[in-house]
Formats: sequence, structure tokens, C-alpha cells
Amino acid sequence: MRLRTALAALLLAVVVLAPAGAALADGGEEDFTAKDFVEQAIGLLRGQPDLTELIEDRIADALEDDEVEGVDLELVGQAQGAFEAGRLAETRELLERSIGAEDSPILHEPDVGGGLEAPKGTAGPVLIAVAVVLALGGTVVVRRVH
Repeated sequence: MRLRTALAALLLAVVVLAPAGAALADGGEEDFTAKDFVEQAIGLLRGQPDLTELIEDRIADALEDDEVEGVDLELVGQAQGAFEAGRLAETRELLERSIGAEDSPILHEPDVGGGLEAPKGTAGPVLIAVAVVLALGGTVVVRRVH
């Protein structure tokens, strides 16, 4: 009886959590363009300027990327020099200018509404399935203890 319950729980966990890996998987850097890397660098400079290695990587990635549409690489190169010299404000300004500050969605304050936004795509069902698996696991633990 216990073996059957354990196998059923294991099978349920595999069935429920297998799609979660695909839903939550990171697409990797190959999906990004030079503009995406510049926007990430700007966001990091604004929110987490202490992550210098990551900012430096994003600037270098932008310079090395093949898809450079909408990016002035000369300004990105200047921004790289300013960053290496420790001039963060100048770096951010050059990066913003390299993509056209008015075109970048991250350069504007978002319109913040109330409440939480519901998960999109497969994230909602995956989260519900994970909650169900955890609840069932909790039930099994409680029964074993008592």
C-alpha cells in the first residue's frame, strides 16, 4: 500500500513538474539583440550599479552581437570606456543615447496599477500544479506522523 502511494505521488510529481521545466526555462543569451543588452546595462546602472561585472558583460555583449539594429555601436564603445574609467552617469547617458532614449521602454516610469498581475501563459497552471503536489505531500507527511 505504501509503495503504491509513493509511486503514485512520484508519477504525479513527474507529470506535473515536467512541463514546469520548459515553462520556466531561460531562453539563453542567443535570443537577445544588442539593443536588449544595452537596455539591460542601463537597467543595471539605474538599479544595481554595484554589479559591475554584469554591467561590463552586458556592454561587451552589445558590442559583440550580430543584431545591432537601432544601436549606435560607437556610443556603446564610448560608454564602455566611460564605465572602465568609473564614470557611471556618463556611461548611462551614452548607453541611453546609443539606443535613442525616447525609444527605450525602460527609460520611462511604468504606469503602476493596484494589485498583483496574474501569471501569464503556462505559469499559472504550473504554479497551481506545484501547489497541489505540495499539499498532497504535506498530507502524506501528516498521515505518517500521526
